[in-house]
Parts: sequence; structure tokens; C-alpha cells
Amino acid sequence: DMALQLADAWRDVIIQTVAYATDNASEMLKISTAIEVNKTAEEQISLRIIKLQSVMDALSTWSESQLVEEMDEPIETLDRWHLLGILTGISSEDPVFRALLDTIPEPDSPHIEYVDWVDQLLSVIKAEIEQLEPQAKELSIRVEQLNQEWKDRSDASNGLTAYLTVKNITDEQAESRPIRTAPHLALIVGVLAVLLWLVIVLSGVLKGEKDES
Repeated sequence: DMALQLADAWRDVIIQTVAYATDNASEMLKISTAIEVNKTAEEQISLRIIKLQSVMDALSTWSESQLVEEMDEPIETLDRWHLLGILTGISSEDPVFRALLDTIPEPDSPHIEYVDWVDQLLSVIKAEIEQLEPQAKELSIRVEQLNQEWKDRSDASNGLTAYLTVKNITDEQAESRPIRTAPHLALIVGVLAVLLWLVIVLSGVLKGEKDES
């Protein structure tokens, strides 16, 4: 009886330990997907901010280079093309920004009209950057949190895969198996417990070496 109780106890420990490890491994898969989604979103927003900041700097430089005495004179064709070239490749879902792009002054308009137009563009671009920066920061923090959660789950999984399952055998399965004496059963379960312990220890060692490298 004692041997059977010991065998049952070890069986329950093994099942619970492996189930806990594989549950954490399963969560690692979900966390990995969330990390990729958030990291991609962060990268896209960061690239958008960089592009907007580049255009904003170029527009500011252009505006500051305009001479006061030339404000009432028509803009030169090359100067207008240069201004349009700065805006090439930039797009926005902001209806105000898109409307401004469509209201660029006529080719023979004076410099002052272009300067006023650029000032409006700068205001809209600045507002979009101020809106995107908190989003990028929030996503960055979220990625860090997910990475830490993934590490915690990895430690708890002991290197086991999410596709491994361990469960009790049914009465029907138990009856179909050869009958063994209680001492033999206790010995078998004990060996399995030792093997499980070795797997957990070795996986922890290998994981530690991987982290160090």
C-alpha cells in the first residue's frame, strides 16, 4: 500500500510539474506573437516620425532662406520644384494635411504665399509628430514588458515545448497494461521522476549557457 501511495504521489507530481511547464511554454508562443505585432507597430511609427521630422526640418530651412525683399516677387520655377521635392514621398491620412497639399499656390504666386503655405504645413506636421511620439513610447514600453514576461515564462517552462502533454491514464488503459507489483511500480515511477529532474536541470543549464552567450 505504501509503495502504491508513493507511486501515485510521484505520478501526480510529475503530471503537475510537466503540465505547469508546458502551460508556460504555450503562453510563450502567444507572447512571441504579441511582441512581433507591437514591435512592428513601433517601428512603423518611429519611421513615420523620422520622415516627418526630416520634412519639417527641410521646410523650416526653406522658409528661413526666403529673403524679405523678395516676398512680393513670383517664386522661381526651380525654387518651387525644390519645395515640392521636399514633400515627395510623404503622405498622411490627416484630411487637413491632404487638403493643404492640394492648395499649394500657383506657379506664378509670390514668395509670401508659399511661406504662409509652408507655415501651415509645419503646424500640421508638428501636431502629427506630437501625436505619434507618445504612441511609439507606449509601444516600446509594452515590448519591454512582453520581453520580460516571455523570459519569466521561459524560466518556468524549463525548456519544455508547448506541444508536450502529460495526463493520467484512463481505467481502460490501465487494465490493458501488464500487471506489475507495487515495488516494481514504485521503482519505475521513481526512475521517471529522476529522469524528469535531470531533464529540468539540464535544460536550465543549457538555457543559462545560451543566455550568457
